[in-house]
Amino acid sequence: MHTLFNILATILMFADVLYAIRTFMALQDEQKEADQETRRLNQIGRLYVFLLMAFAAGYVIISVTNLHGDGLAADVIAQLLFWGAVFVFVSIYVFRTLLNRTKQELQYKLSDLQISLDTYIKSIPGGVHHCVVEPELRVSYVSKGFTDITGYTIEDIDRLGNGKYTCIIYEEDQDAFVVAVRHLLKTMAQVTVNYRVVTKRGDLIWVQDVMNAIRDSKGHLHIFAVVLDVTREKQQAEKDALTGLLNKGAFRERCLKYMHRHPDDQLGLFMIDLNFFKEVNDHFGHPQGDIILIKSALCIKDAFATEDVIIGRIGGDEFMVLVKDAHSEEQLTELKQRLTDSFRITIPEIPNFPTVTASVGCHLADCNEDFETIYRSVDLAMYDEKDIYEKLEEYKSNILHNSLFVIAGHSYEFEVKNDWEKIENLLKYLKENDDLLVLPLIDAVKLLFR
Repeated sequence: MHTLFNILATILMFADVLYAIRTFMALQDEQKEADQETRRLNQIGRLYVFLLMAFAAGYVIISVTNLHGDGLAADVIAQLLFWGAVFVFVSIYVFRTLLNRTKQELQYKLSDLQISLDTYIKSIPGGVHHCVVEPELRVSYVSKGFTDITGYTIEDIDRLGNGKYTCIIYEEDQDAFVVAVRHLLKTMAQVTVNYRVVTKRGDLIWVQDVMNAIRDSKGHLHIFAVVLDVTREKQQAEKDALTGLLNKGAFRERCLKYMHRHPDDQLGLFMIDLNFFKEVNDHFGHPQGDIILIKSALCIKDAFATEDVIIGRIGGDEFMVLVKDAHSEEQLTELKQRLTDSFRITIPEIPNFPTVTASVGCHLADCNEDFETIYRSVDLAMYDEKDIYEKLEEYKSNILHNSLFVIAGHSYEFEVKNDWEKIENLLKYLKENDDLLVLPLIDAVKLLFR
């Protein structure tokens, strides 16, 4: 009977050892993904496993060595080891049961939390993205709202840029985004940054990214951000409400950004100022003046339609154009002539409404020059043009009251009403040849070569 008990007990010990090995391997697998608290529990579990194996091994060794003996001490030790092994086995079983139940409860809580989080994220205007900072700001989650805004799913970002978030940011704005992320990680305080995203459809949109950084229990840094589509607001803030062109601040910012990114290129800067616009505005009213400004903007865009340009309204009746990658003075002169020839703005529906023209100054410069210096140069060039135009208009007014004038010592007499086209051609010639000196006479206008 005693031998039979030893045999059954030995078989039981082997079963305990197998269970212990299985438990040990399960704890090892969990150790890889476990948090700090779970790792401590697993360490306790492994101690129980080692203890059970020690009891079982001790019992088997004593039982085998004392198989034909009648030593009382050996039997007592064997019994202690046996019941100790049974106790540890039960402890391990209870431990595993409690641990599994705890894990299930935690999974249920996480599932409920995920449902609540998904519901909350859906209520957020815009989209949400989560990035793991190390090693290269990889995207680990994007919400449906984010996909609705940008068109990208997390799988798309994985394919496009190996999971790196910066792959969807417009190239010119990537540096600003990286600076914002560095500031966020340095201060661990909320950071807001605006940048452009190239959507999956190929459109360029402005987004506002409100980012927060947290560190998890393993010490890893994460960025959680809410993304809003602010394209319309950005455009409204940059655009002149009347003409739809860039406003002064946005025009200057775009010019500076272009010059910074193309330091080896040249640019052509144009300043356009409407002639006698104030008088037209005061006489015919501001609504008609607004119509003139809108038509002026369209005329400028048409004149530069073949060029890569930045166009802005920088004042009441002042416009500026930056021609990218300009290559010669001749190119600027041709563009200036094209604009002045086509710039004849009027409102036909209003009787006797005058034709509004413009004075145009231009300047060729290198992109590595100071923008304010270039601005002053083109401003002076424009006012030189305006001064010439105003003088010609004054002489035109004098000619209307006279029919005789002298050019280079030769007298020409016209019937003003019938020959005004000839006078217009003459004035155009004078405007193109600034080596002429114009002097009024008593009853005529005398123009002599220097």
